[in-house]
Amino acid sequence: MKKFIQHLILFSAPLMLILLLIVLINPYNHPSLPSVDFITKIKKKSEYDRDERLSMAVHCLKASERIMFFGDSRTNQFFGRFTYVKDSVENRAFGGAVFNEIMETVWHSLSNTDSLDHILIGISFNHYSDDQLPLMQSAIESSNSLMKYITSRHQIKTSITILNSLTKDNIVKNPLDDPEFKAKFWKHQLEVLARQFYENMEANKSFQKELRELIAYCSANNIKVTLFSPPTHTDLQNLINVYELNDMFEEFNSIMNSFDCKYVNYDIATPFNENKENFNDPFHLSPETRISFYNSIASELLE
Repeated sequence: MKKFIQHLILFSAPLMLILLLIVLINPYNHPSLPSVDFITKIKKKSEYDRDERLSMAVHCLKASERIMFFGDSRTNQFFGRFTYVKDSVENRAFGGAVFNEIMETVWHSLSNTDSLDHILIGISFNHYSDDQLPLMQSAIESSNSLMKYITSRHQIKTSITILNSLTKDNIVKNPLDDPEFKAKFWKHQLEVLARQFYENMEANKSFQKELRELIAYCSANNIKVTLFSPPTHTDLQNLINVYELNDMFEEFNSIMNSFDCKYVNYDIATPFNENKENFNDPFHLSPETRISFYNSIASELLE
């Protein structure tokens, strides 16, 4: 029996050491785990891949501001990837979020704070699709259970990535700085990504109901709601006609204007949205433009 216990300890020691290391690294900064100063400094200096949904789900556990933005990468671009607070505004948007994930993030945030005054939700036409993903709900479940969080594959993978980053050059070049690459990427976004959105798009029958219920809840709790559609290039806007989605698009616009809250639409044909110099790709503004654009609309959205 004594030998069995010794073997068990020897066998489990490496596993326990790995789990301890993961807890100390805590790549997603879960508030229930300890914060180690020198590890925090390493994480701040390192460029490492993170699962955006788990990162956001954990961040939603610790609100620090009274104003929050939600949406996908077209909203997140105003803040920067993994940038959560800017000018006293909290960023709860993340790349690739479909409508159900945006709503799940909003409700997850509401359940973890009682100090919200204003939420702003970036919603684009493709969010009217009935496409759904289970990824954010899974991330929320992991964030709510410390054991699930510690043993999640994203937590383990990201911890290893952070350790690997210590031996690598953290300077990351933007391939879109190359005009030839940008032209190819632009075409890819229109012919591949936009096609995935629009080719077999079906309207989400619960879209209006879900937003109406959220707005009613916020109104009852003295939380202001602002809806907005971030800008996209007119090359992308024109595909709505190409894929014969005009009727669905009109329905979407009618719904967005039907709510008892402010709605601002920046996703329209304007000289600004026709100028490719303002965009990285048909979906996203260039790094320089997104800052000036946000500054120009911030007062309108936040008033």
